[in-house]
Amino acid sequence: MRDEINSVANDTNNTALDELYRIVQGVNAASAELLQSGADILVKLNDEATANGRTNQDDLGKTLNRVLPDIYKGYLRALGRATEVPGRMAERFTKAHRTAAKS
Repeated sequence: MRDEINSVANDTNNTALDELYRIVQGVNAASAELLQSGADILVKLNDEATANGRTNQDDLGKTLNRVLPDIYKGYLRALGRATEVPGRMAERFTKAHRTAAKS
């Protein structure tokens, strides 16, 4: 009887540890996705804000007049990309969790 209880306890512990490992893997992958998405958003904002300045270098006045609208447009596009982050994090978590379960 005691051996059976010990066996069930060991199985339960092993299952719990396996699940904890999969959760940690998923959280790590989701965190990496958050960092990568944040970097992508900053690159997008920079590209939008500086694109017009690179194309109109010969007309400084026109370039200066476009700086604020370009920054604003870049901010709005970056904000739009930021709305995708939670879904991408959830997908990365799920994929990493499933992959860890297979290994």
